[in-house]
Amino acid sequence: MTSSTAAPVKGSKKAIWSVGYVHGLSHLYMLALPPLFPLLGKGLDVTLGQLAIVLAGFNLITAATQYLAGILVDRFGGLRCLRLGLALSALGMLGAALAPDIWTFGLAYWLAGLANAIYHPADFRLLNRCVAKERRAFGFSIHSFSGNLGFALAPALLAPLGFAFGWRAAFLFAALVAIPGLIALAMLDPDAAEARGSYRSRHRLHDVMNSRTVMQLLVFALFSIVSGGVQGYSVLAGTQHFGYGMHELNTILSLYLLIGTAGILAGGQWLQRGGSEILTFAMGIFLGMVGWCIAWSGTGGVIGYGAGMLLLGFAMGVILPARDLLVARATPVHLQGRTYGFVTTGINIGQFLAPAIIAPLIQHGMTNFFYLLLLEVLTLALVIGLLSRNSAPSNKRILS
Repeated sequence: MTSSTAAPVKGSKKAIWSVGYVHGLSHLYMLALPPLFPLLGKGLDVTLGQLAIVLAGFNLITAATQYLAGILVDRFGGLRCLRLGLALSALGMLGAALAPDIWTFGLAYWLAGLANAIYHPADFRLLNRCVAKERRAFGFSIHSFSGNLGFALAPALLAPLGFAFGWRAAFLFAALVAIPGLIALAMLDPDAAEARGSYRSRHRLHDVMNSRTVMQLLVFALFSIVSGGVQGYSVLAGTQHFGYGMHELNTILSLYLLIGTAGILAGGQWLQRGGSEILTFAMGIFLGMVGWCIAWSGTGGVIGYGAGMLLLGFAMGVILPARDLLVARATPVHLQGRTYGFVTTGINIGQFLAPAIIAPLIQHGMTNFFYLLLLEVLTLALVIGLLSRNSAPSNKRILS
């Protein structure tokens, strides 16, 4: 570790699990709206299009403010900002639960979108500051695992609550589950977690935007396109292209998501035992491409398709801790918040691009192009990821 880094504080295990819980909540909040679309449409007397605007606004606000949130993280510390972000998310969910109309509801949900911009810069800075180098891979794997779990729990928890007790109860529940996270964060010491004097106000966007970080942003965007494409459109594509049943395809998709979480933990364990981040990243993408090709080939019918999808899901999980560590290893200590804020904006870019590119292909029955597109996106992610490793930024104060 360089002299510019702070020594990891005691209680790093508590930091890992606290950040993991809060990151899981952030993903639950991101998907809180779609499972409740039918109930919100009736309850607020609005159309699906209006609700889609609310959801798009959430992502737009996050994308537009994430770099600015990174500046705040560098200035005030990851822990303080994470506490603020979670409190604002809870306030947004509470406001949505009490909203009398769509306009009030939209403003409340957009407040949660603003809070969402804080999570990734604050999470990654806090993990880097609090967790020893030899345990950092485990910390990042728990971070990714909890995010996937949050996505999975959003429909599993909020939809049943909404249909049983009403959509307001579902959003109230979403607000209340923030309380354990706020308590956990309150038990962490901000002075121990943050080094003094690490902020430099003269740093501007061009200090963060170098060839490496731009390529890393593109990798995050490309992965978001793949995950969005598979989760949102693979069932429809499988039905059109192969004639497989919807029930079978949805079951395969659920198993894909489940095995992805296992892949995250496996990737984290491998890296913690000394595995190379770039080799894990490259091999993970290669295995994902093999799995996607097996699914596309139609070999073995629906069983072969399922095997290919499970291989893809596991590989996508393995990649995530390696992808995050590649950013961590190359990030200057004094620019952690801004760098993560900039790079992880790629997630929101990918979320916007995936439906815009893929939906027309599915709508017009061009399913071969859908499978080819995601294969090419994976290939491009591999190439750019390898290039980013060899593209060193000019600033030499790098986190080791």
